[in-house]
Amino acid sequence: MKYNTTYKQLISLKDSVKEIERITNEIIKFYKSKISMTEVIAPIFLEEDNNMLIDYSLVSRPVTLDLGDNYKIARLLQSHSNWLRSMVNRFELGPNEGLFSRGSFIWRDLPESPVSSTIRNEITFQYVVPKEHDLDELLESATLELYDLVKTLASDITKKYNIK
Repeated sequence: MKYNTTYKQLISLKDSVKEIERITNEIIKFYKSKISMTEVIAPIFLEEDNNMLIDYSLVSRPVTLDLGDNYKIARLLQSHSNWLRSMVNRFELGPNEGLFSRGSFIWRDLPESPVSSTIRNEITFQYVVPKEHDLDELLESATLELYDLVKTLASDITKKYNIK
């Protein structure tokens, strides 16, 4: 991972966080207008006997503490999307129902990183598509609508802060 050392902040950190939250909320509102959507909270750790419908090793990784000991009881959630997909199955959701979750994911063992950790914020949506829908058509339509929404929000932010 390389960091841009010449980066100059165009708006304050407080305003950046506020606008990111606004974008997130607008995307959630967009999906909620299309289907019945429920928020679920992603766990930080998964217990080994968690009754997941998919192998927990696909969505987590062993935790190594700073002391070098392996923490045997739990694993750190790694794949937000796969965890959420398993929750859709567990909740037995039907067509036009879905779940979304927000999370922050931290990687501490990235040798290419000049800092000790990397944090990524993520919002993930999973929903059940009715069998009669053409999946490719649905994805194309949803992508175009979401693109238009983000483009409109970007235009609003550009005008609000007089930035390019």
